[in-house]
This record gives sequence, C-alpha cells and structure tokens, in this order.
Amino acid sequence: MQAAENKKIREKQTKKVIKFNRFLWQRYSLTLFFFVNLYWFIFTIGSHSLGVLLPLVLLVSNTMALIEQFKLYNRPSNHLKCSRKHFIYQLLNLIVVVISLFSQSLFEQIFPFIAYQSSGIILIVMTNLLGGILSLLNLHAVKAIYNNNDDYYRKINNK
Repeated sequence: MQAAENKKIREKQTKKVIKFNRFLWQRYSLTLFFFVNLYWFIFTIGSHSLGVLLPLVLLVSNTMALIEQFKLYNRPSNHLKCSRKHFIYQLLNLIVVVISLFSQSLFEQIFPFIAYQSSGIILIVMTNLLGGILSLLNLHAVKAIYNNNDDYYRKINNK
C-alpha cells in the first residue's frame, strides 16, 4: 500500500517537474536577455541620454516575463503573455538598433560606451543578430507551447 502511494506521489511530482521544464528554454533566454539589458542600462545611464530608455523598457518587460515564468511552477499554463510580449519587444529593439547604425548621433545616444566605427558597429550587429535569432526561436517555442505542440506536452500526456 505504501509503495503504491509513493509511486503516485513520485509520478505526480515528475509530471509537475516536466510541466515546469516545458518553459526551460524561455527561462534561460530571459535570464540572458536580462543581464545583457542590465549591462547595457548600466553603461548607458552615466551618459544622461535618452538612449537609457531602451534598456530600461526591456528590463521592465523582462522582469515581468521572469515573474510570469516563476509563477508557472505552481500554476502551469500555456498562455505566456508577458514572455511573448518581451520577445516581441526585443525584436522591435533590434529594428531601432539597426536604424541607429545609419546615424552616428543616434548611435551615440543609444550606445554612448561604444565608438561609432567599424569594430563597434560589428559588435552591435553581431550581438543584435544573435538576440534576434534567439527571440524568433523563443516566439516559435511560445507558439508551440500555446498550441500544445511542444515535446514536453507530448511527454506529459504520453502521446
């Protein structure tokens, strides 16, 4: 009798962990974006420019998405509104950054800690290209989770 109860408890706990791991990719991505945006904010804040607003908005959005992720352990859901919005904001930020590459004054407002020369521009392009790819992959994963087409959902339901 006790062994059967223990097995049920283990199975229930395993399902809970699998449900939480369903969002592992998003949590790691959000954490990476949080620290990248935090460092960008810290380096920009000393310049007293309006460029500080971009990383600040992304940090607020990111924090809300991380809070949403932590709540998923006790209240599993496939509706990731804050996470989805944050990855969209990251992509919109990418567009602003690309536009800034064509204007030295705008570039220096957004990235006052990087010189407007080829090495600085290449660094920004590569960083934002990777961030854009990561955001697109996460948006794809969020859509799959929302539609219950992800691998973890199949494991949970033994399909």
